[in-house]
Amino acid sequence: MIRTIDLTGGPGERGATHGSVLREEIHAHLVQRMRLAGDGSWSGQRLGRERILEEMELSLNAHDRFDSGLLAECEALAYSAGITLPEAILLGGFTDAVDLLRSRVAEDDCTAVIVPPDETHGPILAQTWDMHDTAAPYVTMLHIRPESGPPALVFTTAGCLGQIGMNATGICVGINNLTAAEGAHGVSWPFVVRAALGLSRIEDVVDMITGTQLMGGHNFMVVDASGLGYNIEAMPQKTVVDELGSRPLVHTNHCLHATTKAYEAVITTDSMVSSRSRYERAVRLLADGPVSVGDAMDLLRDEPVICRRSEAPLNIESCGAVVMNPADGELYACQGVPADVEFDKFTQ
Repeated sequence: MIRTIDLTGGPGERGATHGSVLREEIHAHLVQRMRLAGDGSWSGQRLGRERILEEMELSLNAHDRFDSGLLAECEALAYSAGITLPEAILLGGFTDAVDLLRSRVAEDDCTAVIVPPDETHGPILAQTWDMHDTAAPYVTMLHIRPESGPPALVFTTAGCLGQIGMNATGICVGINNLTAAEGAHGVSWPFVVRAALGLSRIEDVVDMITGTQLMGGHNFMVVDASGLGYNIEAMPQKTVVDELGSRPLVHTNHCLHATTKAYEAVITTDSMVSSRSRYERAVRLLADGPVSVGDAMDLLRDEPVICRRSEAPLNIESCGAVVMNPADGELYACQGVPADVEFDKFTQ
């Protein structure tokens, strides 16, 4: 069973609980991400700790303007865990930080789909969470019960405000990494995920995402219990929205629109092959429909294309996966390679 932590109360109380309960894990996870940010394996250039944290510091005003409550939660998390606020921004928004720091691209992460409702079931949002293979031990579920706003179930890692989730009104949010040629001193993607889960109308979620100055490139998939769903390719400079129709939406780690592709970094051949192969495989697997929760789990376990195992030099692996069924209020999640483990069921 994935470790689950209850976060209740206001921002300070939620952050303090997160930071104190996961203090050891947060420190260990931060060491790994600082190493990966600085050794050049992800950013393409060797960088010192001071330079990395300077860039995170420059984004704090944007985070405060975006949502001061979430920044207060992150600050309380950092204080309780014994790390700095810029370190917490790096820890949670690692791939966005890489967009700010990079001189070349060598990364690829996550396969996500939204399946429209049909006569047998409601909509489904499902995705792998692919990351460096050292990240899997830090996977955590948060059950957030705020003083105001809807409760939410959130898949995340130690020290990160949130990565994938569903709130009590049926709003679901999933993500894929995109590689921006140029980052900005904007808002990191975990703040956007948590802000989305604080809303009750899918239209407000789309407006919030498309209206936010982002730190790096990210793709957001959102859907509600009625089946209204959208895919949002979001670069710091441009966003493009696709609405869910009668066919599933699929996204991996390359831009599908020319307007966002214009701001995409040049992706290495191996990473582009991976992203396109996963995209094409998911489209084929979803073509026959209808798709149940069990079918979605099987898709995320598909080896060797969608469900990935660590290979040098980047050692990217499917470190977990999530399937959300908002019409029934169910979220299923696993920790580790999906082909090797069972999914745990969570409800509000």
